[in-house]
Amino acid sequence: MNKELGIRNKGRGKIFVLLLSSAVVVALGFYLYSSLLIPSSQNSAEQEFVLSPMGEEYRNEQYGFSLRLPQGFTAREVEDSIVLEDQTGNGIQIIITPLDEDIPTLTKNRIQQDIPDMQISDEQVVEVGASRKGLAFRSDNEAFGGASREVWFVFRGNLYQISTYERLDPLLKAVFQTWQFF
Repeated sequence: MNKELGIRNKGRGKIFVLLLSSAVVVALGFYLYSSLLIPSSQNSAEQEFVLSPMGEEYRNEQYGFSLRLPQGFTAREVEDSIVLEDQTGNGIQIIITPLDEDIPTLTKNRIQQDIPDMQISDEQVVEVGASRKGLAFRSDNEAFGGASREVWFVFRGNLYQISTYERLDPLLKAVFQTWQFF
């Protein structure tokens, strides 16, 4: 009887080693597949960004503006927002909201009057058209991982909130420099 147990235990040991080996092979295969064949699963907020040359024009007839998209980017309209993005998730979000008041120059104080908890730093005045000024700044926008770059301004009765990841500041600057109202 003891011999039977010994044989059974040896058989169980072989089965255990076989199962363990199979699990290691499957895990290794999954790791290689996911790291080599599937694009990196890093959050797009952490990936390095290289700005491509500016390409085609995006026109928005409803709000009367145009801008240029970097090569490889597309524009997608979703309700009151426009998303400019590439295939890896790099992009800019533009939210347009009607306002009841005319604000020729949007300031940090004016924004924080409506949103007191919003963090605004490194603010800079930006020209919008011939007679309007907006505000470019860094913020804590949770939609962009808590570190965002923003340009906000009011034009023709609408508040424009242009936001992206802080690391995509060069993208935001390049796109905003091509912005034109018609």
